[in-house]
Amino acid sequence: IGVGPFIPHAQTPLKDEKLGDFWLALKVMALTRINLPTINIPATTAMETIIPNGRLIALQSGANVVMPNVSTIDCRKKYEIYPNKAGVNDDEADVRKQLEAMFASIGRTIAIDKGFRKKWWKTKFV
Repeated sequence: IGVGPFIPHAQTPLKDEKLGDFWLALKVMALTRINLPTINIPATTAMETIIPNGRLIALQSGANVVMPNVSTIDCRKKYEIYPNKAGVNDDEADVRKQLEAMFASIGRTIAIDKGFRKKWWKTKFV
């Protein structure tokens, strides 16, 4: 389940809409985690774009996955979902190192498996 604040883009019909509220998105994320403990909730770049360390805060508030952008910098600049997206200019060779450091700062590591979630209905009823 993707939870994150809305960021308007100047080239869309929603360009004049208000920027989403980071803290409200964080509360929704936390409540979603409580109610659906086995799902994947990404710590999005939108969280990081609005507030420095936003993805880190999200990981401490219910998010359990990140979706790193491993495209080349030239490709990233062609795919602009919203302006000033966090990480657009990060060196692709350093993305994993940055994520490892971010995870380590909160006592977590990057999993080496595929990250599939256990199906709650298989563990609950079998």
